[in-house]
Amino acid sequence: MLNPKISNKYLSSHSTLLVAFALLATASCLPLGAQSASDKGGSGLDLFRTDPKTSFTFSGDFAIPAGFFGENSARYGGTVNFKGVPLGTFRDHKTGKADTVIERKSSPPAAAKYPSESKTEIEIAALSLQSTKPITVHAGKKTELWDVKVGLSSGHPSTGSMTFVQRSAKGGSATSEFTVYPLFTFVRRGDKAEKTLDTGTQKLAAAGTQHITLKASNIPWTRTTQTSAASLSNGIAVGRAAQVIIHRAPGHSHFVTPLPSLPF
Repeated sequence: MLNPKISNKYLSSHSTLLVAFALLATASCLPLGAQSASDKGGSGLDLFRTDPKTSFTFSGDFAIPAGFFGENSARYGGTVNFKGVPLGTFRDHKTGKADTVIERKSSPPAAAKYPSESKTEIEIAALSLQSTKPITVHAGKKTELWDVKVGLSSGHPSTGSMTFVQRSAKGGSATSEFTVYPLFTFVRRGDKAEKTLDTGTQKLAAAGTQHITLKASNIPWTRTTQTSAASLSNGIAVGRAAQVIIHRAPGHSHFVTPLPSLPF
């Protein structure tokens, strides 16, 4: 069982848990902030919009123990759906409806022959989600409604890798795998009392880490010459407009779609 960190403003307690997605989760879209041409292998940022099909199941080691929400609160377990909350801006760039930002540490170099394969480290640089409806917590003879917000842990980075397969001069397909360490903020309706749970500060067993490790495959990617997109994403666009990318892990999934060009 985990011992979550709860903000000093509020009642302390111990517990466990997590979400997804994470989920947090990954593959990309029309990105933002990067360096020069992709042939030089520079980094790039990809933006996504989360679909409300995204869910996380609080069960097993991630069930919330009795006493977390208050002295008489019961153990909480169940599946919660999440939607994206637009970030608004990221690193001084307007991000439209994006709620998730993925940073690629490098980009696939131009290949001399096809197919060719390259790999890069990735990190979730920003995440902003909220439950589509409140969870119901039993506290003694009464019930309480709590909204759930999801950000990124301040105690552990959410990192992984992406493998690119280039099949032509235009692009190819990719796979990704990354572990998301969410920061959960629970807000009680009515008095706005808060409880926070930073999963990145906990010691997770192998099964717990697997529960928050998201994977996606067959992600299309293309090289782009669009001036604004090329400079921000380092000439790489991961995913296609209106095409959903699904990042899956045991107990949760993160559904994201690439964004159209943004007025940076």
